[in-house]
Amino acid sequence: MSGPALTPARVDSLIVVEQYANFEGTPLVVCCLTLANGHAVVGHSDTGVRAIALGLARQRVWELEGYLMRQRHFAERVDVVVDVAAAGVAESDAKPV
Repeated sequence: MSGPALTPARVDSLIVVEQYANFEGTPLVVCCLTLANGHAVVGHSDTGVRAIALGLARQRVWELEGYLMRQRHFAERVDVVVDVAAAGVAESDAKPV
C-alpha cells in the first residue's frame, strides 16, 4: 500500500483537541477527541479513569484511519483495473497490482 503508515505518531498527529467530561455523582468519564478535519470521536470509562477513556477514543481513530487507508488502496487498485480495461489490454496481459 502507498501512503503514510498507520502508527501511534500518525494517530496523534490527527488529534487537535482533547476534552474530558465528568458526570457528577458517577464515575463516568467521557473523552472527546477532535480530529484535524473537524470530526470528533469519543471514548468513555465507567471507572473514572481518563486514560481508559482516552485509549478507547484513540482506538476509534485507529479504526477510522485504518479504514480510510484501506479504501484508498482499494481505489488505487480499481483505478488501475479501469485504466487497463479502458486501454483495451487483454486481462491476461495485465500486470497484477
